[in-house]
Amino acid sequence: MTPRKNIRIALLVAVLCLWTVEPAAAAPIRIRRDRSDNTLAFTYNAVKGRMGAVVSSVLWKSGDRVDFFSYVVEREGAVEGRRLKARIALRLKRDRAVRYDGRFRFIIRDGTGATVFRRTKDVNLVLRPRRGKRRRYLRWILDLPTGKYTAFARFRAT
Repeated sequence: MTPRKNIRIALLVAVLCLWTVEPAAAAPIRIRRDRSDNTLAFTYNAVKGRMGAVVSSVLWKSGDRVDFFSYVVEREGAVEGRRLKARIALRLKRDRAVRYDGRFRFIIRDGTGATVFRRTKDVNLVLRPRRGKRRRYLRWILDLPTGKYTAFARFRAT
């Protein structure tokens, strides 16, 4: 073979290798700021340890790479002071990895707008387009006095 033909073959092999590489092999996209796609409104009876009405309003964003939802759920059989669980659920929607390197904040406000629960979690996590790597959850245990509440979550890179 001539040197020119060898170069062409090598170039063709390199192009084919790059063409077949999955997008997941690319560096993860770094998220700088994000907010939960929903705001959760709920009532809570502290005497019974039960949630009443629960409504979640969702804002669907076009081109969003990650489903980012905030929840508050009851913990069956839990002792007073630990009856509720605040949860952030993340799910990758695309075929390119996403990195969250920073601080998640979960906020609950009462009916007057006063913040009654605020917790943060520093994370460095990557959601990948592979089985078992698309979802992540963050959790906090809490309890609240009887009342009406709204809950949401935010992320900011550090």
